[in-house]
Amino acid sequence: MHHHRFRFFVPNHEMEMCAHSTIGALWVLARKGRVTTAPVRIATASGPVTGFVREREDGTWRVEITQPAGRVVPLAPDRVDAVCAGLGHRSRSPC
Repeated sequence: MHHHRFRFFVPNHEMEMCAHSTIGALWVLARKGRVTTAPVRIATASGPVTGFVREREDGTWRVEITQPAGRVVPLAPDRVDAVCAGLGHRSRSPC
C-alpha cells in the first residue's frame, strides 16, 4: 500500500521519477500537515519510493527519500546517433 502516487511531467513527456520534485512535494505536504505517517510510501512510474520526513527542533523540515532500483535497458538502434551526438562523438564507433 502507498500513501501517495506521484507523477512527474516535463514539456514533452512524463518522467518515471524525479528525486528533487519528490523531496519538494514531501516538504510541502509536511508543512501543510498532510504527512501523518513515517515513513511515507510513494508510488512512482519507476517503482516504489520511501520518504522520511521529520520536523527539526528549530521548526525546519528534514526530508530524505530512497530511490527505486535502477535498471538497464538496451538502446534502440535508431537512438545511437543521437546519444553519440550528445556525447560529442561524430560517429557510432567508439561511442
